[in-house]
Amino acid sequence: MKEKNLKVGLIVVIVVLILIIVGMLVYNVLKPNMIVSTIEKKQNALNIGSNYSYTMTHTTYVEGDKYECELVMGQYYVDNDKFSATINTYGNNENTTAIAYRDNTDDIILYDNGENKLYKINGESNTEVEMEINPTDLKSFSQEILSRIKNNIDNIVEESKDDKDCYVITTKDFNKYWIEKETGIVISYIEDNDSFDMKYSIGNVTDDNFVKPNTSEYL
Repeated sequence: MKEKNLKVGLIVVIVVLILIIVGMLVYNVLKPNMIVSTIEKKQNALNIGSNYSYTMTHTTYVEGDKYECELVMGQYYVDNDKFSATINTYGNNENTTAIAYRDNTDDIILYDNGENKLYKINGESNTEVEMEINPTDLKSFSQEILSRIKNNIDNIVEESKDDKDCYVITTKDFNKYWIEKETGIVISYIEDNDSFDMKYSIGNVTDDNFVKPNTSEYL
């Protein structure tokens, strides 16, 4: 009788272990989809409002006849109908500064590469090249990235970046994305030859952040 009970007990243990192993395998398979679903819900519920600022640092590496790097650093302020931005680009043997300013009466874009000063001021421009600088919708930006990579996920872990708890998604083509757990906003990524970092603040923009640029050197 004892031997029979031991056999039954052993079978129960083996079955339980198998169920645990199968459960873990199923969970690991389903985990990425569960996390993506959680991120999508966070993004859909996201309401940044009309007062926010952000900085973006974007580095692009180009391999050709020689190795080149382009660094773009931008500071952006948004408050309802007001918008201002200063974007500095370094690399490709040329450093440029672009300034954008928009309010209820003025729409200004200034571009200076050290040799040429181009402008688009209230519809008037000194170039045929289309000049547009607009604020990034952080919600749409993050949704587009997640939609693009969600069927190509290799692994998801959790870690902190810039004091923010993040899901870190690695794709099958070895790209990497940091997505803020609280909001679903993509705050950083390494993708092919691009590296991107963003820091944002909500509700901190004041009138002091909007200074109409001097256009006298352009006109």
